[in-house]
Amino acid sequence: MCGRYALGININELPQQFNETVLNRSNTNVQYSIKQLSDTNYEAVDESNDEATSNHANRIEIMILNLSNQTFQSSYNIPPTRTALIIYQAKNSDATFKNRYVIESSTFGLVPSWAKPKDPTPIERKGKPGPRYSRELQKYQGKHFNCRKESLANKTPVWNSAKRTRCVVPIQGYFEWIKSGKNKTPYFVHSSKAPLIYLAALYSHNPNYSNSDSHAKYLSSFTIITGPATKEDSKDLSWLHPRKPLMLMPSTNEWHEWLDPEKDWSDSLLDTSLNTIDNKAYMNIEYHTVSSDVGKPFAEGKYLVEKYTKPQKSISQFFKPATKRQLQDNDENKQEKKPKTEENIDVAINANEGNVEIKREP
Repeated sequence: MCGRYALGININELPQQFNETVLNRSNTNVQYSIKQLSDTNYEAVDESNDEATSNHANRIEIMILNLSNQTFQSSYNIPPTRTALIIYQAKNSDATFKNRYVIESSTFGLVPSWAKPKDPTPIERKGKPGPRYSRELQKYQGKHFNCRKESLANKTPVWNSAKRTRCVVPIQGYFEWIKSGKNKTPYFVHSSKAPLIYLAALYSHNPNYSNSDSHAKYLSSFTIITGPATKEDSKDLSWLHPRKPLMLMPSTNEWHEWLDPEKDWSDSLLDTSLNTIDNKAYMNIEYHTVSSDVGKPFAEGKYLVEKYTKPQKSISQFFKPATKRQLQDNDENKQEKKPKTEENIDVAINANEGNVEIKREP
């Protein structure tokens, strides 16, 4: 699944980051340069193509929509219901550009386009009431922040209404926890080669709710699509979690098919763009443990994605004299030492293999 991720880059860097990680992906033979046209519009031109420069045949427009320091704050700890970013392609009515990409602020957790306001009760935060309908919206978003790939083969109303509005979510990486006994160890999953990776997602523009922060006439929200993680995958992440967010490699056929605003939904996308087995987007994915602070809702900072090693006890700790309680426990253990039973052996083996949970058979 994907319930928490990082996007700690400054919004002013987004167009250039998009240019580098999507338009100028290392294994393509193009060289786009980006130019700002206005506060909300950028133009990317392929300078490796002389013809493109002269007749605009290979120009790409990048639009910034409902995005400011008030609507989006870069964060290394983005949970559901938080405002984040999506990228989608808009229908191109201007022959000047080959494609039109939109970078938009959007809330993590899908609110279907058909949902209508019913309960204006706000959520209180720090003793102060939040926006009207915030409790109602949070119920939608807390339930629909992930969409199972398998569900898209069915006509579930909440997903069916968003199948034509497909997008990607830019992230630096996502977090996953492994449970061992009473402890949970967080891991950060990211690319070893690129500063950003892109997750397949669906978005909704609901005109029945407005966004008071961006003054938009609709509420933008999204869900991240997940698929099964198995040992047979080209990149095995099943040891971390039985499901994984589905990634898209920029500038591939799968990328363009997914984002094409003229393309209706087809179940063939489940096997192409949403391929879980040998998807090349996972090629350079790696992971490391991070601080448990990432589990705190309001924890923030770059340190949350940095590799974390549990502090070792100093050598002086090993030479401290045993306490009276420790000596008493040792004596009791010697007196009550039991021979290993088959059950004890099984538990020891499972613990050494790092199983998430040790359960006895009934």
